[in-house]
Amino acid sequence: MSSLRHDVPPKYGNWNTTYRRFRHWSEAGVWEAVTVTLAEIMANSRTISDQADDPVAFWPDERDAVFEA
Repeated sequence: MSSLRHDVPPKYGNWNTTYRRFRHWSEAGVWEAVTVTLAEIMANSRTISDQADDPVAFWPDERDAVFEA
């Protein structure tokens, strides 16, 4: 019986490569940056009740440029 970390769908490649990539991103602060950015987007977006009539209203438009190149 394999451990759960070995049960990676084939489209993600070898489980060890996936694990090493995740660890590298964790150590580099990528997941923290993603979390902070998403929290900022949500804080600056309209409230959930405002979005009820427009389910895509939460997405920022081009002017917000969250991820700059």
